Amino acid sequence: MPNARFRSVITLAQMILLRLSAWSCLAILQIPVASSAIAAPSPVRCNGAALSGGAQMLCSHTQPRAPAQTCTYSWALVTLENQTNVVSGSFLIQAGASQRQVYRGTGFDHAAFPPIVLCQPQGRAQKATNP
Repeated sequence: MPNARFRSVITLAQMILLRLSAWSCLAILQIPVASSAIAAPSPVRCNGAALSGGAQMLCSHTQPRAPAQTCTYSWALVTLENQTNVVSGSFLIQAGASQRQVYRGTGFDHAAFPPIVLCQPQGRAQKATNP
């Protein structure tokens, strides 16, 4: 049933967006947060692969003068039983780090979507406020 598969993809995309904060959604849509700020490309580059029953994501900090980065990720993977599973987490990557393993898992056949990785300089994390 092609329609059922399409519906599951939409549901998965909605689930990923719901897991991201409002700030992250603005970054994905490339809407400027400050009126005069120009978004610079992220100094962090990540790639992930899922095959032969396993999944792995590696990241590198490609700009030595940029500060360490605090990053979060979300990645939709398909299990060996053909079920979609979204894995997520966070990590800190220091300047100069190369091919650092930030995720490793087993039981996956392939990636449903590429990983979504959002980073910001260390120490600039938004502080939670109580209503």
